[in-house]
Amino acid sequence: MKRSNSSRAIDALIALSLSLAAVLLYRKIFRLWWMYDDPFLINILRGVPLHATLYDPALYAKLGRPIFNPLLMLSWALDLRWFGVDPPALYIHQLVSFALLPALLYLLFRLWSPRLLAAAAAGVFTLSGPTLEVVPQLMLRHYVEGAVFATMAAILFVLAIRRGSWPLALASAFFYFCGAAAKDTRTWKGSRACRSPTSRASAASPTASCRRPLIEATCAKRLAMRSLARRASSNCAGCGTTSSADGADRRPRAR
Repeated sequence: MKRSNSSRAIDALIALSLSLAAVLLYRKIFRLWWMYDDPFLINILRGVPLHATLYDPALYAKLGRPIFNPLLMLSWALDLRWFGVDPPALYIHQLVSFALLPALLYLLFRLWSPRLLAAAAAGVFTLSGPTLEVVPQLMLRHYVEGAVFATMAAILFVLAIRRGSWPLALASAFFYFCGAAAKDTRTWKGSRACRSPTSRASAASPTASCRRPLIEATCAKRLAMRSLARRASSNCAGCGTTSSADGADRRPRAR
């Protein structure tokens, strides 16, 4: 029993060290200002009640895409309510959320691996390219917090299976649900946001805001296919057949 307690203390110390290392490595994000979609999120979330981020179709209609990601909206709404439009405060929230992740990953890996391998894996994640890209972007906070919830869900699920504990299994399910709420969920058929009174008042066509990205994607795909077909046609000018933009084969005429 004494040995088990000392082993847990060592694991806790290593996990804490990884969290502190993450804070030290990414501390300069406090110097950043608004980037990319940050002003857009501020514009649509200022003055919005917290409960509206969990279900309000009119709010999600403003995104212009059939996407539902309540955890990102709730996290931003809480920051704007508590700190106002203050970039350093939001970046502090971002870094605190991320600092939990290396420690949790280490504890997850420790369920199967020795300390050295678990710490190395967590360290590689902390310094990896995707992590370096995501952490400084406030608009991608749901990736960070979603990963935190998903890792906690995985740890509790493994412990629940090993110990045969229903409370741990239910806690795992709760954190899994929170992690799923962080991920962008496409509501292709859930067009309530398109039929909301707000969108009717702001657009002539209720479904215009939701259909436009799909139409643009379809047109871009067609243009890309035509461009590829034209290139193939020019490259095969000396071949027996050439491929036209509409996909039909044209054989050279007899002279």
